[in-house]
Amino acid sequence: MKLEWLRYGLGELKFVRSRKDLRVFLEKAAYLVPRALGALCRNSPVPYSLQIEPTNQCNVNCICCSRRASSRARGYMDFALFRKIIDEASTIGVKVVRLYAQGEPLLHPDIIKMIAYTKRKGLRIHLVTNGTCLDVPRGEAILRSGLDSGDRVIFSVLGFSKEVHEAIMRGVDHHKVMANIHGFVALRKKFGLNGPVIETVFLNMPENLAERRPFLAYWRPVVDHVRSEGAISRQFAEFNSGQKPPLPVRKRTCAYLWDRLLVFWNGDATICIADLDGTHRLGNLQQQSIREIWSCDNLMAIRQMHRERRFQELPLCSNCDW
Repeated sequence: MKLEWLRYGLGELKFVRSRKDLRVFLEKAAYLVPRALGALCRNSPVPYSLQIEPTNQCNVNCICCSRRASSRARGYMDFALFRKIIDEASTIGVKVVRLYAQGEPLLHPDIIKMIAYTKRKGLRIHLVTNGTCLDVPRGEAILRSGLDSGDRVIFSVLGFSKEVHEAIMRGVDHHKVMANIHGFVALRKKFGLNGPVIETVFLNMPENLAERRPFLAYWRPVVDHVRSEGAISRQFAEFNSGQKPPLPVRKRTCAYLWDRLLVFWNGDATICIADLDGTHRLGNLQQQSIREIWSCDNLMAIRQMHRERRFQELPLCSNCDW
């Protein structure tokens, strides 16, 4: 794990080409180093990041994704609501907007507008995609929207071979995804851009463990970072088993409670992406502010329970292995 963090940090250094890039690098380090050491973010009047769900629609049916069990209505975030959220985020000190949650963000018809608006407001973007929709025209539009070294485009690819990739991420075309990733890397080079950082992520699961090494060996020379997530939640990795996996008793607090606020497509804010049905709703950003929800009594009480290791009083947390 330490070697992976070292490799990750050294990989970030190649993007430092200006004073702005250096500032971005130092901001990343100030965030990532405490996380790598297992330290929680300190109390802050605003979240470090917002995790915004452009849509919970998806064109892929991954066997490890519990989205299928969600009872929430399907929909797309209205651009006016998105603009309201970004306007406030840019004025109160939010650093990063994570454009993903329980769906494929590139399915949103206004996703390019969302990215461009976020960048105009000076915020960094992390975009996670399954890669199916990122063809050349959309890739060009994304790269022309103002992305730089502070931003990330992360491809979730759960297999190295066509057989395993398509068996886990049902509905993907393996060769198309491969071509889209290579094409996006080539476009960034063609445009001479110093960013966004491009990553591929491999989530370790029983169905793909034999492909971890060839996956890493193939993608390391191609993209900026290759991550093999050994800590994927067993809730997700074993979702297709049809049985609730036995989980160890939770012993650690969750950094996400001090790190980010999750906003569903309809404006509902909740504590965690594991809240599939939105039953732990903290408020709604159509009527409320980010500051108001981030410091609400309910969220404060949940954080205190985590500090005191009272996880059994929080079913969503006690049954979570993140």
